[in-house]
Amino acid sequence: AGISTTVLTIFTAVFASDNNFWLMIIVKLIQGAVTSFIPPGLNSITQGIVGAVGMTEQVAVNEMMNHLGTAIIVLTGSLIAFALYPGIGVLFVVSPLACLGF
Repeated sequence: AGISTTVLTIFTAVFASDNNFWLMIIVKLIQGAVTSFIPPGLNSITQGIVGAVGMTEQVAVNEMMNHLGTAIIVLTGSLIAFALYPGIGVLFVVSPLACLGF
């Protein structure tokens, strides 16, 4: 599922244009369907490693790390964008504030 999602994302980036709008919709529908297999797979692997007893705590840790990673990526992207485009820097204040929970 991960490889398929990556390939479909690259396909979207390469072929995105105004002329093939419906192709992009179909590709995104397929990508969404493929991506839906990732959480059950991750939970199956987690339960196989920690067992049923430790499942609840481990899922909580997994979700916390997922959110932390997302916040770090958003913050890093915002800082890079702010450095590259200082003229529109006010737009990039929103992302770090969202990371802080405001």
